[in-house]
Amino acid sequence: FEDTAISPLSLKGVKTAGYDKMTVVQEATLPIILK
Repeated sequence: FEDTAISPLSLKGVKTAGYDKMTVVQEATLPIILK
């Protein structure tokens, strides 16, 4: 998740929730969602 353009606050939330790796779907859709 560190290599994405999500905000530091969102990144902190993702890490706090226990996620370290994106799923295949997240990897494919996150760049589109962030546009």
